[in-house]
Amino acid sequence: MSKRTVWIGIVLSILVIGYVLLQLDWQEVSTTLLSLNWGWVFLAFFVYLVNYLLRALRFRKLLVLEDIPFWNVIGVTNLYGMYLYLMPAKFGEVTFPVLVKRRLGIEISTSTGVLIVARIFDFLTIALILPAALLFYWRIIPVNLKIASAVFCGLILFFFGLFVWLLRNPGRLSKWLDERPSTKPNISKLKLFFAGVYRSAQLVDERNQYRHLLLNTIGIWICVNLNFYLITLALGYSFNFFQIIVVSIIMVPITLFPIQGFANLGAHELGWVTAFTLFGYPYLDALNIAVSSHIVYVFFVLLLGLIGISSSKKREPENNDLQV
Repeated sequence: MSKRTVWIGIVLSILVIGYVLLQLDWQEVSTTLLSLNWGWVFLAFFVYLVNYLLRALRFRKLLVLEDIPFWNVIGVTNLYGMYLYLMPAKFGEVTFPVLVKRRLGIEISTSTGVLIVARIFDFLTIALILPAALLFYWRIIPVNLKIASAVFCGLILFFFGLFVWLLRNPGRLSKWLDERPSTKPNISKLKLFFAGVYRSAQLVDERNQYRHLLLNTIGIWICVNLNFYLITLALGYSFNFFQIIVVSIIMVPITLFPIQGFANLGAHELGWVTAFTLFGYPYLDALNIAVSSHIVYVFFVLLLGLIGISSSKKREPENNDLQV
């Protein structure tokens, strides 16, 4: 991740904080937070933990970690989730391979390949859910959003097909990765790394885990939306579950760009305000919902990280780069 994108994230954080300080009715936010329904809060956090339990199961299956205590896998997954959310400009993505190597002993190229597969299935699941959510609110969705959503779904399905085809038809790609240029050691190391990533993804394809991965990922995204839904109930608002699905889906293309600030500042507010104004909520009410839900969610993220710190232990790296 370049310094430029990190600085963009920092600047965005400052701008969002400044804008919110000027526009938000903090008295209303404090009233909302002080009147939290703690029963819904605890239930929302439980669903949040189930979400990361499913993510840990997914990584355990992809990396074949049956010989490693599951509690350690949960710890790494929780820490990764905390870093991913708190760090700006998508920089948190790189923490997963590092954590897996330091605490589970799996080589970086192997875990990178698995992370790519997991992310592809995240987007594939969204591409399958998005049309149903749009049809439910077809009349109020702007035409440009309909077109953008159709293009997004089409591209995701196309790239998923291309990804699977490349895994099963390596051709020249595999030949190029296997070459070892002796005069350019840096290029040789880079090719070796990408070869490990590619073969890691190939092994996932060879084990034919797609059905399990899809069901697991659908469960993850049900938990994501249910968590948001329960947070809004805790804040004293009553929404349709499909409205929350639209909120989370609108946030996806926003978070694709590596410009979000610290603790997802900017992306969260923009996504939630955009969605709830589409549903007819006044702008200031939508902003209150966005900021209040963000505060509760950050609290969840920090608790998740504390659980991760207490449950993950360092493990000596093993030379199993191609043996996932």
